[in-house]
Amino acid sequence: MSVEFERQEYAVYEASEALGHYVESLSLLLADPDVTRTTAEKTKVCTWLRDLEAVRLADIDEAPVQHLAHLLRGLAQIEANAARLQ
Repeated sequence: MSVEFERQEYAVYEASEALGHYVESLSLLLADPDVTRTTAEKTKVCTWLRDLEAVRLADIDEAPVQHLAHLLRGLAQIEANAARLQ
């Protein structure tokens, strides 16, 4: 299986919904033992996660709760599988 990670830009209202689903999808890929990542891909994911924390989550105050549910679930699963990014 081949997966490509890339930065996506969204309209302001769509941002929290798309971001929540994107984070949750990333978390599912990290949790799957059959999905492997190259060192370069791990670096891209870690860079994206740092950007997520520093920039994207800074403006999430007005996100609807249903968008946050996907985001929080994904972040928890990413944290649980953080060793796979080492």
